[in-house]
Amino acid sequence: MKEAKAGLIAIGPMAEGAVAKSLKHERPEVRLACCEILSIIGTKASIASLRPLVARDRVGEAARTAIGTINRRAVEADKEK
Repeated sequence: MKEAKAGLIAIGPMAEGAVAKSLKHERPEVRLACCEILSIIGTKASIASLRPLVARDRVGEAARTAIGTINRRAVEADKEK
């Protein structure tokens, strides 16, 4: 799975939609990896897909982290405009 994560991160925001779809995967380790990837490549468009995952387990923590990171990145991008 490490190579897949690296590949999706290398693709960048163009992979966001495919990664967001995998947030519904049955395996928690896949959902966790998707949260981690979106934390790096995600835009505000990912937040709606991440919100339902916010809970007290590892996936929820990763979803919260991804939402926070995406929001901070968006604020920084807005400042640069």
